[in-house]
Order: sequence, then C-alpha cells, then structure tokens
Amino acid sequence: MTAAVHRLTGWSRRPFAVLFAALPFVVGAWLVRTTPAEPAGSLQPMLPSLALLQTFPAPGPQGPLPRIWRERLPVALAERLQRQSPSPWAQAWSSHGGTPPFLILRDVPSRTPVRQSFRWGAYTIVAADALSLQALQADLRRPLAAGHRNRCPLVDGPAPALFWSSDALASLAGPLVSLLQPWQEGCLRLGSDGQRSARLSWSGRVTSQPPLLGAAAPASPTPAWPAARATPLALEGTSLAPLLGSLLRPGPLLSELRQHYGLSTAMQNQLLGSPFRLSVIANGADAPYRVTLLVALPRATGAPSPARSLAPLLTALARDLPEDLQVLQEGNRSRVVDATGQVRGGWLQEERGVVFSVGGAPDPSPLAAGPVALATGMELVASPLALDALQLLPDGLPTSVRQSPLLQASWRPEAAGAAAAQFRGWLTPAGGSP
Repeated sequence: MTAAVHRLTGWSRRPFAVLFAALPFVVGAWLVRTTPAEPAGSLQPMLPSLALLQTFPAPGPQGPLPRIWRERLPVALAERLQRQSPSPWAQAWSSHGGTPPFLILRDVPSRTPVRQSFRWGAYTIVAADALSLQALQADLRRPLAAGHRNRCPLVDGPAPALFWSSDALASLAGPLVSLLQPWQEGCLRLGSDGQRSARLSWSGRVTSQPPLLGAAAPASPTPAWPAARATPLALEGTSLAPLLGSLLRPGPLLSELRQHYGLSTAMQNQLLGSPFRLSVIANGADAPYRVTLLVALPRATGAPSPARSLAPLLTALARDLPEDLQVLQEGNRSRVVDATGQVRGGWLQEERGVVFSVGGAPDPSPLAAGPVALATGMELVASPLALDALQLLPDGLPTSVRQSPLLQASWRPEAAGAAAAQFRGWLTPAGGSP
C-alpha cells in the first residue's frame, strides 16, 4: 500500500515538487481561516457603507406589519417571519444617494427564499432592486478600516437606535449643513424619557469629525431646561465655534470678511469663542419677513466687551450695505431701514454685549445680552409645530417631528476642544402637552 502511494504521488522521489504543488492549497486554506468572517451578530461593520440606519424592536406576532416589510416581502412570508422572529430589525439607506432603503432582518431561516436579498452573517438584507443589492454587496466587500467595528455599539443593542453619517445630514439639511458641523455623524439610543411616556427621547454621541470612534464619556446629568418660551426657537451656547468654525476656516468667505469688513484674527477668535443666544420671533402680518432672528453675543467672563472689540466690523457693515438700505443711529442702537422707512434689522451695543436683529421685528432687547448660564455646550428649546407654520423647517422631516409642540436638545463636548460630544433630547408628540 505504501509503495502504491509512493508511485501515485511521487513523494519518495520528488518531495519538493509535491510541496510546491500543494503550496497554493495551503495558502488558500490559511487565507480562508484568517480573513475576517462576516459578523455573527453586529451591524457595525456595515456602517461605512451606509448613510443612515435605524433599528426597531420586533413587531410582535399581533402587531401591524411595518410598511417596508410589506414593500420588500410577499405578504405571506412577511406574516410568517413576523410570527417566527423575536429579533430586532433595521432599515438602512446606502451612502449612494437616491438608493431606496434596505430591509435588514435577523435570524431568517437559511432555506427561506427571499427575492433581491443576500445573507450577511446572521442577517438577511433585502433590497428594492437588483442594482441596489449589487452596489451594497460590492461596498461590503471592501476592507474595513481599523476601529470601525466599534463605530456605533447602540445599533447592536436591544433598544431602538439611530446612526447617521455626514451623507445623510447633507441630504436632510441641504444648505444649512454648514451650520450643523457638530452633528456630522451620530449614534443615538431612541426611546421614552421614563417620566412622561408621551415624550420621545434620544441620547448618545455625535461628532464633528467622522468617523465616530472611541469610547463614550460618562453620561452628563439631565439639563435644567429653561421655562417655556414664547419664541418658536431659542438656542444658547458657550461658544460659537461649533457652529461657525467651518465657515470661518481659511477660504473665500474668510478672505472676503478680512478684505471688505476688516475682520482681524483677534476679532475672529473672539467671535468664535463668544457665548451666544439665538432666538426666532414671529413677525406681524405687515412685516417684510415672516420672522426676526435675534443673535446676542454676551460678554464672556474675563473677555473684552464685544461692543468695543467688534466695533470696526459693525462700522464696515454699516458702510457696505446695499444702496436701498441705510443705518439710522440713535445712541447705542443702530437700525437698518429701507427706502420706505421699514426696519429690516439692526444692532444694539452695550458694555455687557451686542445684540443683532435681522428681519424687521421690534428693536433688540437689552435683556437678550444677559449672560449665558450654561457651563459648557449648547441647549435648544423649540416648537417644530410653530416653525412649520412659519415654513421654516427643511423638507423631508417626518410628520411626527413637524407636528411636535416642543423639542428640547442638549449638546455637551466630551472634553475641551473634543470633536465628540454627548447629544440628548426629548420630543413631545403631536397632541402632547409641552
């Protein structure tokens, strides 16, 4: 028998020839064993290929079928999977714009036929069409950069979660995206606030420099929200840098401000480091604009008054107005009026701060220049319902958001100058009491 094996393989006479012949099979087996396998139960490796992903709890045997289940699956199959699967599921949008959302199901029996789908670890991913399916499969074959397997752990948890990338933010926010730099990418847990079951809540992390990597800092305490305000929107923060930092980077806009308005480096630094308070006020029917925007820059502790340090900028602004506008100055108030005498804006300069007005509402109040009480970060109180009535919300927002009477949100950087921050908030549904 041994002699027969020797004759067949030639091993006794050509050991090196046999070794080199077998080498490709050995290397191939080693590559198979060392290539990262598709995750058994994690959605995180998929995130670099997605713009947005939202996870949901299992619909339950008696619950209504989610809309995308009915769109992607035959009704009989969808109902059977609903009865059999207790696992959470997800809906995802590709980073390729215009691609219909994907349905992501877990623990679907391997022999269950599902059209326009493929298996990915423990998941079955169902697409709207073959082209979308092939594009996502190609994206998922690309090597995963280091650290991306821990990009948003919340999407693998039992609670509903939401992940978005800068692609999704740009699609939803449109021209406002440059003012949303702190929220370029986010990972949030969705649910109830535990105190008022009618309110929806979210908490998690966001970053201005994607990808969102690293461990989260300990959760910050619940913000002490200010009393309900009569304005559709009020935002205050300890620094303008998170909102204006990307606009005032070296580039055409900064060059224009330096050349035509005399914005010095010192003024730029003070502006970015200034605490602020922003309010939206609804105008009367006879006003030229639907709303007035008030922006207050209170004097920061230990800093010079913005009224003095920004005075050259205000002088240049008054000098460079369009021909049909002029500035009328009365003491420390400057009103911008048009040819008919209608007020279009203005500013108020005091030792404790500067208040700008855009939109022709009442004169800025000195109270708006009062100190910002926050220790760090930003807080928002708004009424999406009121903003929608004024046609100020971007297109594409869900009806549940548009009809909400109250939204509260808090943004806290995890460390001084850090790109990552904690982001939490509450949304009162339509019909709920704010």
